Amino acid sequence: MNGEMVFKSARMVLGDEVVYGTLAVAGGSIAALDAGGTGLAQAADLEVISCCPGWSSCTPTISSAT
Repeated sequence: MNGEMVFKSARMVLGDEVVYGTLAVAGGSIAALDAGGTGLAQAADLEVISCCPGWSSCTPTISSAT
């Protein structure tokens, strides 16, 4: 993945806590985690998908290709 993708309404499982918010991915790696929302209209809504950074075998593959 090249470029950047932003996901809103992400449920991120981080060690000892679960954070709901925005996840940004750039160059195939997590660039930012934010417990708040985003006003970015192009952000993909994850709704019920859980993100588990560092658990690559459990993380769904999301592609921007249509």
